[in-house]
Amino acid sequence: APGMSASLALRARSAASMAVRAAAWRAPRQALHASAASLKELPPGPAPGTVIPVGITKDGQDPVVLEDSEYPEWLFRVGAEESETTEEMLSKGVKNLSYLDSAKLFRMLRRDKIKQHNSTNRKVA
Repeated sequence: APGMSASLALRARSAASMAVRAAAWRAPRQALHASAASLKELPPGPAPGTVIPVGITKDGQDPVVLEDSEYPEWLFRVGAEESETTEEMLSKGVKNLSYLDSAKLFRMLRRDKIKQHNSTNRKVA
């Protein structure tokens, strides 16, 4: 822009390019989170007998997908349980929570506080 110093113009261009990069970075992730939230169950995986080319070792064979009955039962429960919300954990009382649950609660509270702080102190471009 006319009348702008070179360093100020460079900073303005840099800030604009950072905003564009941030928006480009955020958009696919927001779409991914929205689509993941709408899924009720996982999509079907590869068919049994399919070779998964992961290349873990140089000379080793790639793993082959097995029938569901050949996997342990606990494997299908990993990540399937619903976790308690902050409010549910607080309603139990901190003294009534296990050590791990209280640590999880404080982590959730810290994350919520950071998100709240970031949303109230958002810079306007």
